Amino acid sequence: MGRKQTIDRAEILRAVETVVARDGAAGLTIGAVAAEMGISKAGVLYDFGSKEGLILAYTESRIDGWREEVRDREIARAGEANPRLNSILDKYQACAGADDSQIALAISAAMVASHGCRNIVRSAHEDDIQTIISEAVQDAGDPAPALIAYLALWGLKSLEFQGVSGCDPALRDRVVTLLRSLPSLSIPSLLPSANTGTE
Repeated sequence: MGRKQTIDRAEILRAVETVVARDGAAGLTIGAVAAEMGISKAGVLYDFGSKEGLILAYTESRIDGWREEVRDREIARAGEANPRLNSILDKYQACAGADDSQIALAISAAMVASHGCRNIVRSAHEDDIQTIISEAVQDAGDPAPALIAYLALWGLKSLEFQGVSGCDPALRDRVVTLLRSLPSLSIPSLLPSANTGTE
């Protein structure tokens, strides 16, 4: 017999976020999410199958939400140089200062345990990198500065996810401004050309 109550998957995923923010990544269990929702464990398992399935769906939801907001900003920047990179920087500035460390830890733990989670995150980064490189080649010819900006941003975000920042809001804004300017810079190659050799 089917369930008597229809449970919104989005509500369950919001409950995941509440549990993680309150209890930390270690406190994320099927039971804790069910209790937060006021439903049975079976109600959660019916939709997600397991804790891994729940975290996989949550990870996908978070990344889809991030990318949707970036895409909206990208549309608004149509015709500008480096729209993907600048839209990602816009999104970062919009949510800078939010404490997502426990959520990031939960996703990181899921990536260790779940091939599916790793694929979701890897696919998102690969798409961003390929788009940023393509746009930079079209706009400036050299994709390296734009790629450096992207990698630096995610290095900063990774530190913030671990509770390490070192940036007050004013300094963070200056860092982002500098990252925005990188694609327009000409970075000379530090490597000898293919035709250069030693005698």
